[in-house]
Amino acid sequence: MSPQGSSPRAFTVIACQAAGCRTGAEVPVMAALAAAIRRCRYGVLVSAGCPLGPMLCRAWHDSQRQPVGTVIVIQPCSPTDRQGDGPATVLGPVRTQHDLITLCRWLHTGQLDYRALPARLRTVPPSLRCAGLN
Repeated sequence: MSPQGSSPRAFTVIACQAAGCRTGAEVPVMAALAAAIRRCRYGVLVSAGCPLGPMLCRAWHDSQRQPVGTVIVIQPCSPTDRQGDGPATVLGPVRTQHDLITLCRWLHTGQLDYRALPARLRTVPPSLRCAGLN
C-alpha cells in the first residue's frame, strides 16, 4: 500500500468535459476526482473532450434518454511508463454527489473492477464499456 493508504495500482482517469456531459456546479466532478486521485500514488486525472466521440455520445444519450452527467474512462496502466495494461472502461454518467462519492471510493481501492460499482454508474452500453482506447 502507498503511504496514503491506497492501492499502488496505476491508472489514468479521463473525465469528459464536453458541454453535453458536464454536470452543474452542484456536483464538482473534477475537484472531487482530483482530490481522490491525489491520494492514489499512481493515479492520473485527465480532463478531455468526449472520449466516446460526439456522434456516439449524442446517440447514446438520446437513445437512453440519459440526463446530463460526466462520462468517465478508466485505463489501468503501468506505473513507470503509463502504458495501458488492461482494457479502458467507460463508466457513468456521474450525475449526483452520491455517484461522485461512490466513484471516488472505488478509485481509492485500486481494484478497478467495474462490476463492483452500482448499476447506475454502469449504464454505458457493454459494447462501449471496455474499449481499446489507447
